[in-house]
Amino acid sequence: MPVLLLVVLGIIEFGRLFATFAMVSGAARSATRYGTAVGNSSLVTPYYLDCSGIRDAAKRAAVALVSLGDSEITIEYDRDDGAGGTAVIANCNSPDPAPLATDLLNGDRLVVTVAATYSPMVPIVPIPPLPMSFISARTIVKFISGPPECNDALDNDGDGLLDYPDDTGCDSLQDNTEADPPAPVAACNDSLDNDGDGIADFPTDLGCADWLDNDEGAITVTFAPGYPLHKTTGSPKPIYVKAIVVDEWASPITDAAVQVTAPVILALSHDGGGVYGNGSGSCASGGNITGGLADVTVTAIRGSLSSTATVTALAYAGVCP
Repeated sequence: MPVLLLVVLGIIEFGRLFATFAMVSGAARSATRYGTAVGNSSLVTPYYLDCSGIRDAAKRAAVALVSLGDSEITIEYDRDDGAGGTAVIANCNSPDPAPLATDLLNGDRLVVTVAATYSPMVPIVPIPPLPMSFISARTIVKFISGPPECNDALDNDGDGLLDYPDDTGCDSLQDNTEADPPAPVAACNDSLDNDGDGIADFPTDLGCADWLDNDEGAITVTFAPGYPLHKTTGSPKPIYVKAIVVDEWASPITDAAVQVTAPVILALSHDGGGVYGNGSGSCASGGNITGGLADVTVTAIRGSLSSTATVTALAYAGVCP
């Protein structure tokens, strides 16, 4: 009877040994399967960053015969070191902090090591305590990239059209968005101070004509009182022009490009205070007009803003004052 009992207990213990072996190795595999699933374990945490979830997956797989503690489950992340091996780049082991999503790349590995010790229930069975350790590693897939939307044979934007060139939202076969780009928001309706005057959008910004105006700024060009002048006698017959350029708040603009565009082309220079002229008091510095009275057109440009004014020149028979 003692020999029979010893044989029976030996069979039971060897069964427990192999079952423990299988459960501990399965625990490592279950942990890596959990940690390399695609998606999130919560609203924001990817499975590969859910350290507590990875440990719990290992514990559940072995709970029938082995009670695993956190210290018996090692979680590490490694990647190819470029020399035929791997290098650990992060881990989930206390007291070290868990890795951030930015620490890991598509193709890095999750490596889980589970360690346990088998001990026989009946000391008389001649099986010593056996430590066992299993390592399971799986590749992390952070994202899966498929063909671009404009080349995937799917109606991604639901407009009844498939891919480039049929779908008007596609610029090429490499375009990853079938939908038309959103319409740009007008500068006068984008909550931004686009012209840097401290005021945003219509109707507060006086540079905005309406909500659809795409330029908050505005400039206005006018002729200075008494200008332009047009000499009618002698040869040549020059014109003398002075123009005033201001913004929507009537503040002088000193950096505009101002030019007489008719009846001659004549660049004006800034004389100060938003006043632009083509001389310092002499008609002779202007352009030559061959006919009689002439309409003079002046244009001011500042960035994307422009303004034009046209006035019939005042005629002088003698020297311009």
